[in-house]
Amino acid sequence: FLLMSSLSSYGRGDEKTFRPISPDDPQLPDTAYGKSKLEAENYLRQQPYFPYVILRPTGVYGPGERDYFVEIKSVQSGFDFTAGLTPQRITFIYVKDLATVAFLALENEAIRNRHYFVADGDVYTDESFARMIQEILQKKHVLRARIPMGLVHIACLCSEWVGRLLKKSMTLNTDKYIILKQRNWICDVTPLQKELGFVPAYPLRRGLEESIEWYKKEGWL
Repeated sequence: FLLMSSLSSYGRGDEKTFRPISPDDPQLPDTAYGKSKLEAENYLRQQPYFPYVILRPTGVYGPGERDYFVEIKSVQSGFDFTAGLTPQRITFIYVKDLATVAFLALENEAIRNRHYFVADGDVYTDESFARMIQEILQKKHVLRARIPMGLVHIACLCSEWVGRLLKKSMTLNTDKYIILKQRNWICDVTPLQKELGFVPAYPLRRGLEESIEWYKKEGWL
């Protein structure tokens, strides 16, 4: 059985030294999303004689994905508003590479009762991510600004309130605020590389180029 969990099941990483989150670190999720993933993991681990693999992907992006698309759309419009005054360290996995990892785990009979962080192995900042999007879009001028987390929190609260009135799920909400506030999304993917032999086919730039081409083709951009 393969459980698609999340890096969010670990909660906040070390934001002083920015060391990678290790699989041996305690799982202390601080979002409703992360807590739900940990609850599923714990339930699975309690089942006797039931072989499983737990995958914990970092930020998943690709065609049709909507959260990172907000950033792409913003940059295309000429704006890059980043949450927090301290740069966020972020990691990614392209959706096709994540599918590859899933098959590697399922098809290897020796891999049982194991868990892995899933990322492409590279680390970026929120700024370098936005600049890469700008280069791919060939956007010459983008206005950049870092928004204090206090203002981001107010925006998330307001968005959530509007969502409740409209009975819609909003991209910005109080759970999303905690995710935006986290500065360290670096994770240790050494076990993934050594035990499953995973080598990403899509570094971030290639994945973004393919995603942006899809968004254009489908009329999102």
